[in-house]
This record gives sequence, structure tokens and C-alpha cells, in this order.
Amino acid sequence: MPLFQTIAARLRARFFPEDAATFTVRSTPRIAHFVKPIIEMLTREGRTGDTYRCAVALWHRWDVPPLNVYLGTASLCRIDGPSITDERGYRPAGGLVETPGLTARLSSEEAQDLDIRIKAGIEASIRQWADETMCGRWKITPQHQYRGAADA
Repeated sequence: MPLFQTIAARLRARFFPEDAATFTVRSTPRIAHFVKPIIEMLTREGRTGDTYRCAVALWHRWDVPPLNVYLGTASLCRIDGPSITDERGYRPAGGLVETPGLTARLSSEEAQDLDIRIKAGIEASIRQWADETMCGRWKITPQHQYRGAADA
């Protein structure tokens, strides 16, 4: 049903441009500074806007803000926020692991340990793939280099 609603909304916007929806957000200047760019990206037309909207599709599924969500083919690991602080620094508030046959709620320490472990595994996999694929053909570029319209 959402597919038909999306098609109907796009056709309506194309044939009746004056019928565009308008919404207003009231916020403090500090919060507005961060929220305005996000809203502008979410309301873009075309493939870029669709991608931003899909990227935040998981946000409304849970009561707490997810800090990280790791999706496997049959498993999910969610590291929950908001971050808490203590004498050791910042940590996630908890987490959730769902896999066939197991659903586990994680404590703050368990969530942080699993998050670090998953990130290390991802880093190792990326580096292994790069070493196998590139075979000495490395091209050194600055990290997070802006590539123009492709990154916009």
C-alpha cells in the first residue's frame, strides 16, 4: 500500500504543484542549527532524497535512539543510546541482539564490548578485501575526500 501512496503523492505534486505540503518546526536556535540540514536532505526530490529517507527508516522503530545498527542476513545487533558517561568515558546505554533462536538485551558494558568487537571485525574485513583486491595497486588519497556531486 505505501507504494501506491508514494506514486499518488508524486503524481499529485507533479500535476498540482501549488498543493505542496508545508510544515513548520519550532525549536531553539541551538537545535535548529543541527536539524535544518537534516530536514533539507530528507525533503530533497529524486534518488538522493529517497536514499536519505531510507537511511532513517529504522529511527522510528524503537523507543530509544539507536547509536549503531548492524544488520546481518538473519541477525540484528542494535547499540542503544543515549550515550551515558561515567569515570571511564562515554558508553552506550544498552543494546539488543536478535538472531534465530536468541533475543538478548545487553547491559551498557556488554553493548560497548560487542560494539567494539563488531567494529574491529568490520575493519579487518575491509582491510582484508582491500589487500586481496588491490594487490599492490594502492592509490593514496586523503581520507574522506570530497568527490564533488557524487558525495553531495
